[in-house]
Amino acid sequence: MSKVSVPGSIMLFGEHAVLRGKMAIVAAVDFRLQVNLIFNNNNKIYITSSFGNKEFDLNDLNSMEINITGWQFVMASIKYFNLQQKINMGFSLSIEDGNLKNSVGFGSSAAVVVGVLAVLNDVFSKNRSEQDLFKQSLSVVHQVQNGHGSGADLAASIYGGIISFKDFRVQKILKKSFDLTAVYCGYKTKTTDVIKIINNKIVKNKKLYNYIFNTLNNCSKLAMSAVKLEDLQVIGKLMNIAHGLMTGMGVVDANLDQLACTLRAQSTIYGAKISGAGLGDCIIGLGKLTKNLFKENQFDIQTTMQGLIWLE
Repeated sequence: MSKVSVPGSIMLFGEHAVLRGKMAIVAAVDFRLQVNLIFNNNNKIYITSSFGNKEFDLNDLNSMEINITGWQFVMASIKYFNLQQKINMGFSLSIEDGNLKNSVGFGSSAAVVVGVLAVLNDVFSKNRSEQDLFKQSLSVVHQVQNGHGSGADLAASIYGGIISFKDFRVQKILKKSFDLTAVYCGYKTKTTDVIKIINNKIVKNKKLYNYIFNTLNNCSKLAMSAVKLEDLQVIGKLMNIAHGLMTGMGVVDANLDQLACTLRAQSTIYGAKISGAGLGDCIIGLGKLTKNLFKENQFDIQTTMQGLIWLE
């Protein structure tokens, strides 16, 4: 048996800019999922999860379809690992999402990839290398998302903490814990679709978007220094600036902007911004609310110093 607990993640700074060689800041959060693997003797793979169950034969691994709605990251992880190192025994795999909700922007897909590959590596190759796990996980995400994805969320799920990330590499990890409030707007747009929209905008106005990406990079650098000093006032102001830049980029609609303004107006919130690719998902605020303020789903979360945890 192998069993792991994996944290979700949230992007604090540098969305889209990180795909163009700029710095981003990502944090592991205290919403976690658990992945368990145990061998069986009948040459079959059984997968159980909150979004359904699957069963297939070991002989079908090479021809297995990965683009099944809701299952892409699980199937791609298993198929990728089989190509790297032959899976020669059946197993049962359970994915328990705990308090990491699949419907909100807390890096659940990245956490699933990390968790599935971690237990596969553990039982079939006795390999617990975090560096190898990151490389494998990034390959899987790129396969599913047609080459898109910085890997920042994967790094957060593996290493924990608050991470500065650039050029597909971890730059620095700070073991800090901050209170955050997240508000899920109720809808999301696929990251790959938002990236396509931005790419089309860049073609039409490259100079403007380069300015936005460079300024987001500067926000990330300043924010990482403020995180080290635990300067909530500066972090909050930088979050407000980053939100404005993403609004100018065209990934913040009127509803998301209103949520950010409402959150920012609260006395216990230092700043608020969109988190993730945009056109949906979450607004995050630095600080904690004393009551439920929104009709939308509201979450109290904390950044966590713990990344991947081996339970067995």
